[in-house]
Amino acid sequence: MHFQDLFYFSEAVKCGNISKAAKELQVSRQTITATLSRLEKEIGYPLLIRSKNGIELNDEGRMFFSRIDDFFQDGHQIMQDMVEYGSAYRLPLRIGVTAGVEYPVYRVLDRFREENERVDLSISFLSGKVSTTELLSGRYDVVISLYQKAISPRISVRTIAAYPACVAVHRENPLSNKKSIRFADLEGERILSFVHDLDSIKRIWERNFSFAPEADNYFYSEDAALILSMLAQNAGIVLCNPTSVIGEMQDIVLIPLAEDYSLPILMLVREDTLENEKYSHVLLTLEEALKTACGGTPA
Repeated sequence: MHFQDLFYFSEAVKCGNISKAAKELQVSRQTITATLSRLEKEIGYPLLIRSKNGIELNDEGRMFFSRIDDFFQDGHQIMQDMVEYGSAYRLPLRIGVTAGVEYPVYRVLDRFREENERVDLSISFLSGKVSTTELLSGRYDVVISLYQKAISPRISVRTIAAYPACVAVHRENPLSNKKSIRFADLEGERILSFVHDLDSIKRIWERNFSFAPEADNYFYSEDAALILSMLAQNAGIVLCNPTSVIGEMQDIVLIPLAEDYSLPILMLVREDTLENEKYSHVLLTLEEALKTACGGTPA
């Protein structure tokens, strides 16, 4: 007696007709007929009453079918229990995303969640200023960020993409007429940022350029909408990458920097997360998907 024979018998009884059962199971009518006859022969007595209108159970058949039906119901419940058990033990992955990270990253994370059912992915948005602290505290396993701050040795930094920097300016700003902009051209301009605070941008600019912005010529806010609103009112300029959605704003022009300077998108991962074997494949898959979507030049 085979499992498939029991299944065919159960379906034939439920359909009440051999032809209907054969169609439902996508097998020949002869296969169903032979299976029913084989079962009755193995058991040693008839289970069905056959007529031109179909089949129905006799007393012995009803007892036999009841036991089979219980068997299949138990099997179905076992499968349900195992699915629920598995979902309770999905691998938690907490990702923080800082302001300014572009739309392709969000699409990758959404698709990653859909394609990895065994990963319990949660996504939160956070300030770049606290991203490292939040990562070290254990609140997040991964942070996707533009924020370049002093990195702890307990954090691994992966460069997802590094784009040549552009300057976003309003069309009414005289800089909008230039084909390229040098950093010297920005002296005296008001610099707007939702990525770097004044101390951070001073360190970056002093390391790379001949001047750093004064406090009066610099405005930082974690509220990206406020920064973009000020840009739209020609109240300053924004340093961004060429794929930024800022370039889609009305009256805003993206002009490349003449100097060789890149803006990276970073994937920050806690070392203890990397050392956990459960996460190794998941993080590698995520990193590759982000690099493919962002399409930047590796730093």
